[in-house]
Amino acid sequence: MSDFRASDPYLQKRYGLRKRAPRWVIPAIISILIGGGWFAWTTWFHIHNSVSAQIITYSPIAANEIRVNYSFMVSARGAHYACTFIALDGQTNVVGEINQPLPVGPAHGGSSVIIKTRANAASATIDSCFALR
Repeated sequence: MSDFRASDPYLQKRYGLRKRAPRWVIPAIISILIGGGWFAWTTWFHIHNSVSAQIITYSPIAANEIRVNYSFMVSARGAHYACTFIALDGQTNVVGEINQPLPVGPAHGGSSVIIKTRANAASATIDSCFALR
């Protein structure tokens, strides 16, 4: 049942009736602000990495070992960082993993690591790089 005053502009003014915004608008605006803030922070955090690494080459050297040559770049000198390297078989199953500390001092450079595997490895990749505490 509707209010008879809602249809007459004179009665709306007389009784102070106003059209209200739908109830979902304010929670939607709050959700958009929180979600947008989180998205902006996440983007900034992942763009401004303090360490990054790239694989140059990888080659299996034995049935249960693979050698990975990589380069790295560190933005904060003097800090201690490490990267997690993983070895993969032909069906991209993880067959080996190692956390390798990066050399302290240079802002960029290269190195190599040997990953021990439980099966024949077909490729290798860098899973993540992180600061050591």
